[in-house]
Amino acid sequence: MKETILSLTISFVFAFVFRGFVVEAFMIPTGSMAPTLMGAHMRFHNPETGYNWSVGPWNLQRDNQTPFAQQGTTKQPVRVNDPMSREEIGGGTGLTNVRPSAGDRIFVLKYLDKVFEPSRFDVVVFKNPLRPDQNFIKRLLGLPGEDVALVEGDVFARPATAGVPNEQSWTGSAWNIQRKPEIVQRAVWQLLFDSAYTPIPSTTTTINRGSFQTPWLGSGSGWDMSRKSVYRYSSTDTTRLAWDHARLPIVDVYPYNQIPQFVSNDLYASLFGPKPNLDNFFRRGSLYALVYPVSDIKIAANIKPDTAGLKTAAVIEARGHQFRARIEGSTATIEMRKGTDGAWTSMATANATLEVGVATPVEFWHADQSLSLYVDGKRIAYATYDWKPDERLQNVIGIDSVKAGVWQRDRLTALNQASAMTRSQAWFEFSGSALEMYHVVLARDIHYQAAIYSPQNQETGDVHTRAGQPALATNPFSTLTLGSGEFFCCGDNSPASSDGRLWDVPNPWVANEFKDQPGVVDQRLMIGKAVLVYLPGIGRRGDIPMLDFGRMRWIW
Repeated sequence: MKETILSLTISFVFAFVFRGFVVEAFMIPTGSMAPTLMGAHMRFHNPETGYNWSVGPWNLQRDNQTPFAQQGTTKQPVRVNDPMSREEIGGGTGLTNVRPSAGDRIFVLKYLDKVFEPSRFDVVVFKNPLRPDQNFIKRLLGLPGEDVALVEGDVFARPATAGVPNEQSWTGSAWNIQRKPEIVQRAVWQLLFDSAYTPIPSTTTTINRGSFQTPWLGSGSGWDMSRKSVYRYSSTDTTRLAWDHARLPIVDVYPYNQIPQFVSNDLYASLFGPKPNLDNFFRRGSLYALVYPVSDIKIAANIKPDTAGLKTAAVIEARGHQFRARIEGSTATIEMRKGTDGAWTSMATANATLEVGVATPVEFWHADQSLSLYVDGKRIAYATYDWKPDERLQNVIGIDSVKAGVWQRDRLTALNQASAMTRSQAWFEFSGSALEMYHVVLARDIHYQAAIYSPQNQETGDVHTRAGQPALATNPFSTLTLGSGEFFCCGDNSPASSDGRLWDVPNPWVANEFKDQPGVVDQRLMIGKAVLVYLPGIGRRGDIPMLDFGRMRWIW
């Protein structure tokens, strides 16, 4: 008995020490990091496409975070659509009594001063400065001792400067784009379409079938893509396979956010012109979340030439420029040019061959002002361009934003900036051989929105102290300066994240003990880095709880 009690005591001591100083378990409460990490959510499957996806809960209890055990009623059925086919689940009448899954359970590796400290783009857990009794999980974007700017969804930083932010704050050579590590970038790509999920007929009655149309458009008469997951081009003539950006613009829409939203269709129209066919991303009759164009894009396909001599190119048009990756013979080249008819500038070359009769995976990335070409899973060519924030905006908007007086404190400049952005486009070009394409993919990067402060403080219900002003770090006048031991964090699900961009003044205890600046997380509030989903959200099959160990994963 003595040995047993001693063993149990030692085990408990080690467990509490381990939990207090090394690793602790947390459960994700909300969808602000979706789909990287899931809070309570509903999970859906379309048997016609084989695609599985998650959607945030529709019906919440009074605390506005805890979902009801049954989602969807006869008066307000759940209306969701497959992001791949745009077909509605529920046969056109919606769904009732949907059982939600719990949030992901994660392990957090705790930060130890001078031993293991926060790094940019970590997924971090910290005490909410507005409610220190509440744990938040976000992605770390800003580090101590620097100015931070969110420009067209990307992160820029420079050494911290003194002085009050003004219209000149985004000028100067000290600014640098902050690029995500490759493993993080691969983890945060948001899939818009994969031809492998092209719908096939099924006997189910739970799908409201529309007339599916692939979002890829082939030029010429040699293409065969109708209702097929494999695209066939039977000619050797020059051709193009282009994303239908007029019908499906590349914007920061999340299938997870197919919930009643808070910005009207009219606002979308005022930003981008007539509303595109986004109805199938959202519940019909609902309001729409504010969306922004995204210019960080990945296009990919497995390409199988019929004969030797195929010339292949992947092109992304964004920010007033074209970016191209070519494979001709045994040579691959990354190029860039201004406009649509300027001279191409070679930025990187490598050896690459598309083998005849073999479907070779090819990926072309444009992310964080960098260009990457992957062939057969390996990055063979890489190039960067280092525009500063003012140069970036000048290329995007087409004018010198400072000289034109675009930035004015009393205007909703985030919306003005978005209204002038050009839509991104992407396409493949081929010549010299017939070919087949498998897994034809377009994905977009996460995009940190240039939002505005809401009228109401979400924690107290009072008027927000910065109501109507541009959100933190999204405007030269709101440029963020971080002092020693201060951090800036945002959610991956930017349209639906309460994060450092939008917080009001912190809790009085936090303000007195640390700093009263909104949007800042003091190092003493940081808990650690999320490293592993050890127990994904528990789902159900009928009334039986199901553990989905296949969704266990490392967190990047």
